[in-house]
Amino acid sequence: MSTTFANLIQFAQDQTADQNDARAVRKQKRAINNAFRRIARTHDWSFYIPTAGGRINFIAAYDTGTLALTQGSNTAVLTGGVWPAGAVGRKVVASSNPEVEFEVATRTNDTDVIFITGQNWLDDSAAASTYGIYADVYDLPDGFRKFLEGKGETQYLHFMEPPDFRLYKQGRRNSADDPPSMYTVIANRQVQVYEYPSTASVWQFMYCRMPTELSADEDVMDWDEDLLDIAHAAIKVELVIEFGSKLLNMKLRNALGMYDTAAAAAWEDDSTRVRTFDTWGLETEPRGPRGPRPLGLITDE
Repeated sequence: MSTTFANLIQFAQDQTADQNDARAVRKQKRAINNAFRRIARTHDWSFYIPTAGGRINFIAAYDTGTLALTQGSNTAVLTGGVWPAGAVGRKVVASSNPEVEFEVATRTNDTDVIFITGQNWLDDSAAASTYGIYADVYDLPDGFRKFLEGKGETQYLHFMEPPDFRLYKQGRRNSADDPPSMYTVIANRQVQVYEYPSTASVWQFMYCRMPTELSADEDVMDWDEDLLDIAHAAIKVELVIEFGSKLLNMKLRNALGMYDTAAAAAWEDDSTRVRTFDTWGLETEPRGPRGPRPLGLITDE
């Protein structure tokens, strides 16, 4: 039998003296989803590691035609080419001054783009500058929580903390390379890479995901049925936080202690389990106790 959201709500109501008014139910539902988030953050559970891994498709640079750049303006006019449909957010580097990067804020039409506010062309006007427009920011998979194996370092891409990444990039100005050598994680579950990718290629990696949020009564618990006791213990922790210890007749530290005990036993078992994962274009390989090593880049060539 699969445990549904309705089953978990009933458990939460049993712990909170059958409170079922609208406000109480909202708190119970919030506590349940927060409980699974707590579980997911406790350990890199095999249940939350997608077997197919994640992948990011690096977009090829575009450099057809030439740019007209006017001193003091933040508009670039393209001749002999068409700005990519996804130009917004990408970076433009012109050969007239390759030390400066411009970010596209608006694609007005096929030939005109506007850079973000404050990024005006300050050099002499250029009538026909060669250029490149690059995509260096990419979305991570839905529900992404963390990279495995040292945040995803491979022989190709190496992780840097955001401040270090900014300094690294600034110190080397603007350049393109295949594959990029560094990446960092930024807001909205995105990664930024450097150097700019010039050709289309694929970066595949292993990662831990967050649990799928429960919303409808019939939604099935996103967790192992054999470990329902951990889910119940985590829900109690979150209920104490939501309703207070007096209603549940349990101190938060006691609830956390019960949860830690339940999770520790499962953690030990899960950490020593030998698992496998599927690789794109390669054979299945053992995951091992510490998780799989990310695969790196596979080019389209």
